[in-house]
Amino acid sequence: MTRKMKTVLSSALLVSTLCLTSTVFAAASMKGQLANLSDHVGKGKWTIVVAWHSQCGACKKSIPKLVNAKGSFPNAKLIGVSLDGKWSKAQKIMNRFNINFPTLLANINSFDQYVRKVAKKPLIGAPTYLIFAPNGKLKAMQSGVISPAEIKKYITIH
Repeated sequence: MTRKMKTVLSSALLVSTLCLTSTVFAAASMKGQLANLSDHVGKGKWTIVVAWHSQCGACKKSIPKLVNAKGSFPNAKLIGVSLDGKWSKAQKIMNRFNINFPTLLANINSFDQYVRKVAKKPLIGAPTYLIFAPNGKLKAMQSGVISPAEIKKYITIH
């Protein structure tokens, strides 16, 4: 299969399978496979989801802090969601900052629909953090930069 065919197939697969339910958000994984955000949420650990965009200055400032803090969150898993819609754009940021946590690819509109479904409010901007309790329930949503220390404190007291 040629690279062009893989790209077309991957794009068609992504567009045709981006589906939303109350708990599922399907997107592409770093390996080009479909991945559901729900596969990571509610597995007995806190789940911190950070949605970012390659053109977002605040995202570029906060990502290195998240990379450095990845293992320091108590009983928690960190998941990224690139809102770029194209792996080529997301991959540049992932390589630049050596992102060491699972990252899914979505477009802004589909992630906004997901946020409206789980948080009952629209996506305001990037970065946006969603914090899910170990039982899978959304506990917090915050747009703008949040320090890893603030996330850790929130998880610790809740």
